[in-house]
Amino acid sequence: MPPLIPTMMMMMMMMMMMMMMMMMMMMMMMMMMMMMMMMMMMMMMMMMMMMMMDIGRSCSFS
Repeated sequence: MPPLIPTMMMMMMMMMMMMMMMMMMMMMMMMMMMMMMMMMMMMMMMMMMMMMMDIGRSCSFS
């Protein structure tokens, strides 16, 4: 019976470590996705601004 306990502890530790690693990976992936979404939003905003400026210029000339 005594030798079983350390192995169980080791298994639990390994499982905890694996869970932590998975959580970290998930967090990193989420952060990357958020960054990508932010970049896409910024690009879209820039494009809209450019288009609006272009329209404004064309309107003012006519």
